[in-house]
Amino acid sequence: MKKRVKTVLVLANVTNLSSLKAAIESAEGVAVSKIYFTHKSQKTLAVYNQSEIPCIYCHCPIELADELLREGYNIISLVMTKTSRLLCEAEIAPKTAFIVSDDEKGVSQQLLNKSFSAHLPMLGGSSTLNAGMVAGIALYTAYFQNEQCLQQRYL
Repeated sequence: MKKRVKTVLVLANVTNLSSLKAAIESAEGVAVSKIYFTHKSQKTLAVYNQSEIPCIYCHCPIELADELLREGYNIISLVMTKTSRLLCEAEIAPKTAFIVSDDEKGVSQQLLNKSFSAHLPMLGGSSTLNAGMVAGIALYTAYFQNEQCLQQRYL
């Protein structure tokens, strides 16, 4: 069995199937411990059921955020807002929960208040990336950042 990192992924109202599949594939690639999701339909449930990672439906993301905070998770909402900071400015601890959505409306203000809001720099003409790409970039950034920290401790 693959060793899992303590990072979790929360997919808030992600309905686009290609984004969903890409997010799950990235999560499997870095072996996150769990995926929580807030939107379920027959099509999305079929995608979640194929994952090797435990996928848990959450009807109330606010309660989930409270639970994750009690368990010591650092929560980062990956959404571009007027107050969000660059992802590279976020504290990405080994025990981090990333919240990703298809769009800004997928992460409520209540949820944003419980998390650090971060975004990826968009240098070209596009203003956003799909949820699957954002999840992949964030999860691999966290993985490599934490792997480097662990390796430096043992050198």
